[in-house]
Amino acid sequence: MSRSLNKLKNAGFTLVEVLVAFVILSVFLGVLYQTFSSGLRGSDNAQRYTTAVLYAESLLAEIGNVQPLEEGESEGGFSNGFRWKTSIRAFKTNNNPSIGSKKVTAFDIAVSVSWQSGAEVKYVTLQSIRLGREIE
Repeated sequence: MSRSLNKLKNAGFTLVEVLVAFVILSVFLGVLYQTFSSGLRGSDNAQRYTTAVLYAESLLAEIGNVQPLEEGESEGGFSNGFRWKTSIRAFKTNNNPSIGSKKVTAFDIAVSVSWQSGAEVKYVTLQSIRLGREIE
């Protein structure tokens, strides 16, 4: 009878073995959680960069078509937290090129779109050069 009682005592897990198993499991789950949350943050950042580039391309396309091609700066915001700023500067030279009988000027255009990401402000800037009428 004492032999069968000894076998029953050694058949189960000890409290230390169960605690060690829980520690190993919690460390593994912590690493797994960090991996998934890092991936989600990266995906969110990529989506925000893509949105900012699309906004900047749209604003850049408006300049000279919807918005007049004139020197100056303007800024504003979108309803989803993105802010934009445009800057238009003319290249002033003594011998501007001509198209037909009209003199033209090259304009340097910069469009920046920014957004808040945690404690820091991130931004995307696109630049282009466009030809417009000569500035007097």
